[in-house]
Amino acid sequence: YPLDMEPAPVGTNLPRFWEAPDFGYYAFRTGWDDQAFIAQVFLKSMVIRGWSGPNAGTYRLRGLGQNWATGPTDRVRRREQENVVWLPGAELADGALGRLTHLRQEGETLVISADLNEVYERRGRLRYEGYGHGVLVNPADDAPESSGITGMRSLAFDFSGLSGAPALYATVDRIDGGPEDRRLWLFQPPVTSERKASDMVTPEPGRFVLRPREDGPSMRGHFVHPAGVEVTTDPLEYSYVKTWGSGRGVTHTVRVDAMTAEGRDHVFFVATVGDGDHPEVRVEGQGLDAVVTVGRRTLRFDGEKIVLGEVE
Repeated sequence: YPLDMEPAPVGTNLPRFWEAPDFGYYAFRTGWDDQAFIAQVFLKSMVIRGWSGPNAGTYRLRGLGQNWATGPTDRVRRREQENVVWLPGAELADGALGRLTHLRQEGETLVISADLNEVYERRGRLRYEGYGHGVLVNPADDAPESSGITGMRSLAFDFSGLSGAPALYATVDRIDGGPEDRRLWLFQPPVTSERKASDMVTPEPGRFVLRPREDGPSMRGHFVHPAGVEVTTDPLEYSYVKTWGSGRGVTHTVRVDAMTAEGRDHVFFVATVGDGDHPEVRVEGQGLDAVVTVGRRTLRFDGEKIVLGEVE
């Protein structure tokens, strides 16, 4: 409908980049076939009254007929089930909102940055009313003290092939202030009942290889910072008491079969996805000031966003 509209094959006139800025949802794909790469980013830029979750700043990645970065689909979920940096030792506002600070989609690349300060604020300090970005700070006499933590995230996806791989992507997380508690960079591989994270991830100091299928394509991840960080597949667990529907009052324990890397402040991560050998990742400099070269593609962080360049 309308009845006089001529049908067309999928992908001939639909956009490959789609955004829903009110919610902070952004999707970018290379095509419409089963091998296409699809990146989805969710900033949770407004209050969601229905099926909401603590997922501001997360992402999903699919390509070559395979899911790579996944996440929960159940209505009961926690931040440790997402592809984010989680601070397990702090009582933070995990379900708060992210705010877009940079967006650029050009050619076969997408770069997004978000302010996640509200997510890293103390739980109960901020109050949301209505829809949109309205944030009210509770009166000082009953508001908890500020966490003192600020956080932002930048994500970059490059499907141009300049890296020497079909897909290259990077995340930068700049989290400052607050106590020196554990800060876990979390990645959710496509686990199944037959294959757990430990079955498909081969960790090394500062890097890992993810192979969801033994005879399929792989992801090669590299931590620019913290350099040499330990990568683990030890599962996380949390429990909750059901408060709705049948079975109310029953305690449920959820196993999070994630991959983690523990740090203290910042994370600069780069990964390639493809068949066969992966291109070399070369790093000049340290921390968030490093310049990374993968094939003919360069990546650096300018304080606000990941900048994609090209080797001349």
